[in-house]
Amino acid sequence: MLVVIGAIVLVASRVVARQGSLWEWDEVVFLLALDQFAPQNQVPHPPFYPGYVAFGRLARALLGNGIVALTWLSVAASCLAVLFQGLVAHEVLGSRRAAIAGAALFAFFPAVWLHAGVP
Repeated sequence: MLVVIGAIVLVASRVVARQGSLWEWDEVVFLLALDQFAPQNQVPHPPFYPGYVAFGRLARALLGNGIVALTWLSVAASCLAVLFQGLVAHEVLGSRRAAIAGAALFAFFPAVWLHAGVP
């Protein structure tokens, strides 16, 4: 039950933290890459992130807007990162309690939380 409540809080915190506009140069380059993937022109910058661009294009096809698509992609990736961190911690430490605590600390670490809704 506590894990379910934590997951709801995690997703809600990521949704609230979503950016409404472009924040850094990286977002501009990734937004351009949704239209034209051009590594020869440094769009996006190395290592070119073909998987991220492909998922971004899929999300844009579903949501209709590149910025919205990239922010929701970041929200989803951030939530999955917390899940994977918890699974790895459980495997390495062998303790469910330690894995949950580690995942919670990771989820709300300021730098992780700040970038969770940024494309």
